[in-house]
Amino acid sequence: LEYEWEIEITELPYALKGWSQSQDLSRIDTEMLEKEVVAYYNKLRDLLNDGDASAFQKLNQKRYEETKVFNYTTNNILEKRKKEDIETIENEDKGNMLPIEHCQLFIYGNGRLVRLERIDEEFKSWGVLIRETEKNYGDTGIFLHKPMGSDTFEIIRK
Repeated sequence: LEYEWEIEITELPYALKGWSQSQDLSRIDTEMLEKEVVAYYNKLRDLLNDGDASAFQKLNQKRYEETKVFNYTTNNILEKRKKEDIETIENEDKGNMLPIEHCQLFIYGNGRLVRLERIDEEFKSWGVLIRETEKNYGDTGIFLHKPMGSDTFEIIRK
């Protein structure tokens, strides 16, 4: 059984800046951009590998706020998600993060988003923030953007 229909959405009950007011990273020298992105991902990897959930969550604040809006998430659900993230960082990420290697820079969102992805066969297309536990592997997938007028990256939604 298959149904098909069209709808027209004329107004959403929220407005997000997202990466609409971000710099066009495709205009930056690729080699320089890649060095900067790798450095930022290494910083994130170190926070995860050290189990520093507080610092990592501070860098994820914009991601949390925007996800709350577009997902219609309540404060209770958001706080539960943050607690789960803390537990994952402290219990699974800490000491278990793989090195950032075998990766390539990808540019998305009309040049406004960047992401490092693995290019080896085992983890092809995964983000580079991978943890290895006795049970499995996990990927902390993130995208980065640079707001207009900023010199530093920010984590944006998944």
